[in-house]
Amino acid sequence: MRTATDFRHNAARTSAGGDRDGCDDRLVAAITETDICLLTLSITDADAVTTAVTLARKAVNTPVLVFAATDGQHAETTLQRLTTAANTTLLFDESVIREGPLGHTATPTDELTARLAREFITDAVEIPTISGAIGTRYPRVASYWDTGGLTIPSLARLGSDAPTAARPPESLLPLARTSAETEAWVGYVVGGKQFTLDEFDRLRTTLQATVGERAAENGVLGGRVHPDMETGRYLTLLQMCGDER
Repeated sequence: MRTATDFRHNAARTSAGGDRDGCDDRLVAAITETDICLLTLSITDADAVTTAVTLARKAVNTPVLVFAATDGQHAETTLQRLTTAANTTLLFDESVIREGPLGHTATPTDELTARLAREFITDAVEIPTISGAIGTRYPRVASYWDTGGLTIPSLARLGSDAPTAARPPESLLPLARTSAETEAWVGYVVGGKQFTLDEFDRLRTTLQATVGERAAENGVLGGRVHPDMETGRYLTLLQMCGDER
């Protein structure tokens, strides 16, 4: 698998022809030759957000995953821009995570970025073009969560013979409860050719009803269907966080 890891917005802006939108055609061309593009940024950095959004929109055939760091204070419109443009946006709260994409530690930023990307790919998720799910190390995921670490997704497929959106517990791979006080999961869905945006909307509604009432800021972050995929349609990150009991 070829990956494009940590395309820095500063380098993108200084590339020839990249002053207006944060990236140029050469950078986009380089990304489109990879299997997946992983970007890290601070969600409060307007230039970085603009660059990430532009890259995601131009590299339409390359899955773009964004690791967005925040201190807990960010505009919802900014997050919406990222979740709409990118295939997946993972939001890391730097106020509770000691080591995150912003690099508030002695760990060099490049090294930290590489580690985040490596652990995300190897421990949690399969690329949509690869058949067969990679097993998730659930105890490790739960340990990360309980210690204020990363929320790592799992993956499931929805095919023509698979359970429908009306039965999400059979169609998704949850992370299960991470503690006695809080219930939470993060997951992906890959749908078959018949899985439409309308079905996704119904899935979102059913998920919310299944897991119970949630605060307004919780729920599904966003969804995007790629109709050009031959064997399935890839939807973006689904996230539901439980309330403390």
